[in-house]
Amino acid sequence: MNRFYFVSYDREVGSAVDLDELISEMERISKENPMCVEYHLKNGHIVEWLVYIGEHETAKKLKGVKNPSDAVKILKGSKANSQAADKKPSSSAASGPQRGTMARRDGPYRNKSK
Repeated sequence: MNRFYFVSYDREVGSAVDLDELISEMERISKENPMCVEYHLKNGHIVEWLVYIGEHETAKKLKGVKNPSDAVKILKGSKANSQAADKKPSSSAASGPQRGTMARRDGPYRNKSK
């Protein structure tokens, strides 16, 4: 996977390969050099990278955010949501056969008394 590089004045100050590392690096760099993170947010670099790595929903939420602490909150929320979704069983597996998928001998909605 391709890394995201945080660059400040032509010097690499951090990098991330996934959402966890991105959050960690943004928190660290925001303390040391907040303008670096603001620069990448303002210019859409982080959003572009998130789209590139397949984090489309997270990228949508982050679009237009310029404040590093707001961005970290959004990223943490997206991560929590994706982890919760990963733990849920798929709806079709959890609920069994879907209504109308099994044919009955006497027709799908007929109730014949014998």
